[in-house]
Amino acid sequence: MTDKLRLNDVLMLDQTGGHTEPPNTTPGTGVVDTMTHRARVAASACPELLIDADGWTLPSQAAYRSWTSAQAGLGVPNLYYTDRLDVPDPSEQPIPPASMHATAEQWAANRAALTVGAE
Repeated sequence: MTDKLRLNDVLMLDQTGGHTEPPNTTPGTGVVDTMTHRARVAASACPELLIDADGWTLPSQAAYRSWTSAQAGLGVPNLYYTDRLDVPDPSEQPIPPASMHATAEQWAANRAALTVGAE
């Protein structure tokens, strides 16, 4: 029995070039576009199941900000990071407190919307 579908890892770290963000024109949007496509396929295949939005591994701070703001609208959000990203570039590793606060605010809004919808 299944109660939730996981969208799977954002990047394929075990493959050559696996740390590279999916292509798009604005940093961070390739991740959102890729994962949104996966969420739509999952919802189409199994509309009765929850979607686990996943979120590991992200290639950059821009992708972190974009994906953490988008994932709550696609499924059950996840947070795989507490203080830094697991990326090769040391300058991209530390997650600024403002980004973590923005994530908390976005998810609080999502919880509030779910609570209102459940009443």
